Amino acid sequence: MRYVSFGLIALLCACSSAPGGNGGETTHASPVAPASDPSLPSAGIATASNAGFTVASLSVPSLCVGTILFDMVYLVPCTGPLAVRFSLSGGRWHTNDGRCLDVVGGLPSVGKQLQVQPCVAGAAASQSFGIAGNGALSLKVAGGAVCVNTGASATAGQGTAGSVVLAAPLVLGACDPRNSSLWWLAPEGMVVKPAGDNGRCLQAQSDPVQVGDPTVLAACDGSAKQRWSMWGNQLRLTQASTLCLDVNRNVASSGNATDLWTCGPGAAQNFSFTGDVGNLQLSARPDACLSASAGAAVSLGACGLPGAWTFSGSL
Repeated sequence: MRYVSFGLIALLCACSSAPGGNGGETTHASPVAPASDPSLPSAGIATASNAGFTVASLSVPSLCVGTILFDMVYLVPCTGPLAVRFSLSGGRWHTNDGRCLDVVGGLPSVGKQLQVQPCVAGAAASQSFGIAGNGALSLKVAGGAVCVNTGASATAGQGTAGSVVLAAPLVLGACDPRNSSLWWLAPEGMVVKPAGDNGRCLQAQSDPVQVGDPTVLAACDGSAKQRWSMWGNQLRLTQASTLCLDVNRNVASSGNATDLWTCGPGAAQNFSFTGDVGNLQLSARPDACLSASAGAAVSLGACGLPGAWTFSGSL
C-alpha cells in the first residue's frame, strides 16, 4: 500500500499553494498568538463558495481539517481545495454540502478515524463534537470522552507527543494535552450568534475596539468587530488577535457581564463548547455559560438550550 501514501502526499502537494506544505513531520512548539500569515484563509465575509470556516492545527496553522479519499478526514493544506469549511451548531459540525463530521462505523472509540457523512437526525453520539477546555476536539462516550488526535501513532490512540504531519488521518484517542492536537477555529474569522436568532451577532461595542469594551449583541452586518476565532479555548476578536472574550473582573457569577481583555492564561477567558447543546461554557464553572438576553447584553447565565450558540462563516 506504499503507493497509496505516496499518492496522497503528491495530491496534497499539488493542491497546495501554502508555503511549507510538505510531507515532513513538524514537532509541536508552544503556540504563539495569531498573526498575519499568507498561508491562512483570507479574513473577511464568506462568499457562497466558501460560506463556512476552516479548522486549523494550533501548532501548524497552515494545516487544516480536510478530506482526501472516500470522505475520510486528514490534515491538508488550508489554502487548497481539499480543506473542509464548517458551521457549528448544537455540537454538529456541518459542511458546506450539508453533511456532518462523523466517526467511521458510528461507534466512537479509540483508534477510529473521522469521516464526513450525511447528518443523522436526533442525538447521534458519533456526530456531536465539543471543544474541551484545553482546545481539543472532544467526543463524549460512555464513561468519559475521547479526543481528535493527529500524528504518526494516532491510530494506536497514543498520538506522537504533539506531532503534526501532512496527510495524517484524524483519529480518536485519549484526551491528553500531550497527544491531543489543539485546534484553531476560523483563522479567517466567523460570526457567533445565539441559536435560533439569525439577526444578531456577538460583537465588540466600540469601533475601534479597545481593552475593556463590553461585548454585546447587535444586528449582524459583517463588520470586523463581529468576526471571531476560537484559538484553543479562547474566543479572540479576529481583527485584534490579542483581545479575547473575558468575564468582567474575573467574577464567574450569574449575570456578570463579558468584555474584551488582553488575552492571557486566566480562567476568565477559558471557554468550552459543549457537544450536546452548543453552550459556550466557562471551563472552570460547568454551571456558568455565555447567555444572550432579549436586549444587547451578553453575560454569564444558566446552561442549556436557551444558552446555545452557533458558529458560521457567513451571515
